[in-house]
Amino acid sequence: LDCIDRCARKSGECQFYSYFGEESILPNKCMLFKSCEDVTNAEGCPDIHSGEIQCFMPPQCSDYKILDHFTRKDTFRQFHLCDTSDNIENIASPDWDEDGWYRVKGEAGSYIPAYEVPFQSCGTVHSGYLKDTHPVMYGETKNATVCFTDADEPCAFEKEIQ
Repeated sequence: LDCIDRCARKSGECQFYSYFGEESILPNKCMLFKSCEDVTNAEGCPDIHSGEIQCFMPPQCSDYKILDHFTRKDTFRQFHLCDTSDNIENIASPDWDEDGWYRVKGEAGSYIPAYEVPFQSCGTVHSGYLKDTHPVMYGETKNATVCFTDADEPCAFEKEIQ
């Protein structure tokens, strides 16, 4: 999986693999490609398996919602949006779609900040940031804590996430 991890970090490049098992002509080798035809147990090529890389990844790596609105950047200081299903007083963020798996990208950046974010940043009153470190392996799922700021506390309340 190490070669898949390295290549998967090159967005859009390596989406298919061919793995050569112990009994193949290239024992325990993995090759990654932009495109691929299925050659699983092809005649004359025993113990070679091919497919999409996502078959190694948990479902949330390909089935997620997108947070991409510019108001999510930690440099955006106006506040009025809120991500919650019981949002009564505030306006829902334009890219919020209830609880679920999300990926941060586009004008929002590429990740949840893992450093303290000032109160009233990211388009909301109670700015959130990851209290823990981000996962290091492609496809890794990790339990983590998000801290939310208020005027007096950098971590006034927390939420457990994956």
